[in-house]
Amino acid sequence: MRNRDVFGHKIHRINFVYLLVFLFAAVFALRFAVITLQENRLERLEATAAELQHSINTLLAAEDAATYHEIAAILPSLPNEYSQIQISDELDYVRDRSGMADAAEVQVVFRDGVASPFDQPLAATVKYVRIELSMTVTDPADILVFLDELIALDRIYYIDDLAVSYLEDGGADVSIILYTFYNDVVL
Repeated sequence: MRNRDVFGHKIHRINFVYLLVFLFAAVFALRFAVITLQENRLERLEATAAELQHSINTLLAAEDAATYHEIAAILPSLPNEYSQIQISDELDYVRDRSGMADAAEVQVVFRDGVASPFDQPLAATVKYVRIELSMTVTDPADILVFLDELIALDRIYYIDDLAVSYLEDGGADVSIILYTFYNDVVL
């Protein structure tokens, strides 16, 4: 083997070995650093996922449970008479609260003494009032707010049918059939 290159400089073979060892150590250290960084990142993401899952489970557990009452327990709390004006005022109040105060073509039709909307018979003193409500709203999302506000009232309403027809301008025609009840007894 030659000790000198073509230019007459002395060839040092040991420098190449040092360079190769240094390059191997640098690649190994870089690989170790990247793996450690990714493992730390994965641990943080797993911790965040565990926190989110815990939050979701807490929210699901805290959801209000539906309470069902026997009809006999509800009868004393039903009103003894029905006032069309009072119900009409409540419906107007709910429309205002739900952002549908500007609804067009609002029609409310009351029918007293109609048949029960339920399959099971109730007490003979319970009377039913059918309310047919139709209107044109500008924002269909307000319909759900309307129903939530209606359910939040003290009066018991039974939503029998809800029909929504979407319009080309982004609004909707809404038709709702409700029932309310009163206990026709003399106090």
